[in-house]
Amino acid sequence: MRSLLAATVVAAVGASVLLAPPATALSGSMLSTGAAPAGAARPVLAAAGVAVELSASRQTLAPGLTLERRATLDAAGPVRTQVLRLAAGSSSRPDLLQDSLSRPRTPVDLAVAGGAVAAVNGDFFDIDRTGAPDGPVALDGAVVKAEDVPQTVVGLDGAAVGRLSDALLAGSATVAGRRVPLASLNPGHARGDALAVYTPAWGPGDRRFAAPGGAVELEVRGGRVSAVRPTATALPVPADGLVLLATGTVAAALAATPVGADAQATWQVRGDALPGSPTGQALGARLVLLRDGRVPAIDTGDPLWGAPHPRTAIGWTAAGDVLLLSVDGSTAASRGLTAPETAQRLLELGADDAVMLDGGGSAQLVARAPGEARPEVVGVPSDGAPRPVANAVGIVTAPGDGRPRALVLRASSPRLFPGLRRAVTAVATDSSGAPVPLPATTWATSAAAAGVETTPWGALLHGATPGRARLTATAGGAGGALDVEVLGPLVDVELEGGRPVLPAPGASVDVALVGRDAEGRRAPVDAGDARLGTDPAALRAEALPDGRVRLTALAAGRSESRLDVRVGGVTGALAVAVGLGDTPLDPLTDPGRWRAAATRATA
Repeated sequence: MRSLLAATVVAAVGASVLLAPPATALSGSMLSTGAAPAGAARPVLAAAGVAVELSASRQTLAPGLTLERRATLDAAGPVRTQVLRLAAGSSSRPDLLQDSLSRPRTPVDLAVAGGAVAAVNGDFFDIDRTGAPDGPVALDGAVVKAEDVPQTVVGLDGAAVGRLSDALLAGSATVAGRRVPLASLNPGHARGDALAVYTPAWGPGDRRFAAPGGAVELEVRGGRVSAVRPTATALPVPADGLVLLATGTVAAALAATPVGADAQATWQVRGDALPGSPTGQALGARLVLLRDGRVPAIDTGDPLWGAPHPRTAIGWTAAGDVLLLSVDGSTAASRGLTAPETAQRLLELGADDAVMLDGGGSAQLVARAPGEARPEVVGVPSDGAPRPVANAVGIVTAPGDGRPRALVLRASSPRLFPGLRRAVTAVATDSSGAPVPLPATTWATSAAAAGVETTPWGALLHGATPGRARLTATAGGAGGALDVEVLGPLVDVELEGGRPVLPAPGASVDVALVGRDAEGRRAPVDAGDARLGTDPAALRAEALPDGRVRLTALAAGRSESRLDVRVGGVTGALAVAVGLGDTPLDPLTDPGRWRAAATRATA
């Protein structure tokens, strides 16, 4: 048995352990209200059903588009939500983002490919099989997925934006003179004793998952059968043709179709929410959350709707604003919401109509912070990492004018200590929020608490006396500001995250120095403000341009080394472990001296 056991939490088979990864924050200036300081006690709930707001923030991402973040606590636990709000009449617009019907991609990849500044995941989909969305899909004015049974669909473009209706496929195929009704257009699951048609919009998905019980495929090109296959396949749909997939009795009837036989298929899809223009778009909506400001009956006996989960939903206000809601869940930081609770949140946001999109590990919101080149994940996906999804609802903004309109000021922290420094950079953004070249910049501070020094890459903020100040920057008619706080004098310094471990010679790790004042308030300490010392035979320490310290192991074997840090008159000896090894705790020759315990759990 190794010494690692002493620092490991072991869960027996059947037990449940939940870990909460840290929240991802957008960079750039952000207006915050009500944020609880680190270490602050949680407020006491007055009664069940009462929610206490822990923090709230709002950030403008693009013309007419804001990101609102909120953390609340009620008797059932904490909840974190993110909302994209697109104002009616804005030059930005919603857009359905999709690669192909059967090739899932992460919302970040879909947003980048579609030129969207922000997005949430879209419809429920056939995860781990075909990857196809469950509901109807319309792209660029054409319906590319539908069924001959009604499915709820929501419009995303033109006069159909926010409109809910049923979509219904009507069509047939004629093969060697035999007419057969069409049951499905590009389905993720082909029904029994039926005929489905697949078009090039289907993509690379394996149709054997769509028809696991056996099927016959007819490949059609130029109005004639070009191949007959005795089973469903993963072969691509011809770019100039289609594939007819028959199951059950229909497969038996078409199995003997000769190559070269005449074949054609025609269909149409009806629905008031479907596009009436060449740019129209729509996607499936499995559950309606709001209609005309009312919550319809929701089957809370179904755990999909009645249990708290990560959620994504899309709604519209009476004024025409679009709301894209993402709810973190299944972590210690956020319990998630039930479907009725999600509907209530949308009502609080002002929605009149809303539908549920996919949830669970699919629930994701991504956004491009002003000045950033691409969107990044906001919040915490319950999978712990972004999940590829069938499609996404994105927000696309009009191209920017390429001229500096605003400056985004960035620093590792808006806090610093007297006598120490903080590096600050500026990014110029155009009318769309995209980065553009930065002109010559002028820096200034509003109070004696801090001074500023211009550098080739930005500015250095100098802490002077405890207090608050506003750092401003102007360039080419654009401006930006950052509110900063100078804490009390530094009294202690440590390594963020505790003792680092370097497993072998040559291994490196980058760590941050963190200081605190007499009141316990913390802030990063720039390594350039510190004098660093090590045992030169065991460890090397380098100050990095970003303010962190790079530690590199030099000695072989196991040893306890240290990093000596001096910042002004404050010194610290910070422990660093170099090398790993095994330390037997017990040979287990007498099992009677050990006992085991387990707690069963279900999920």
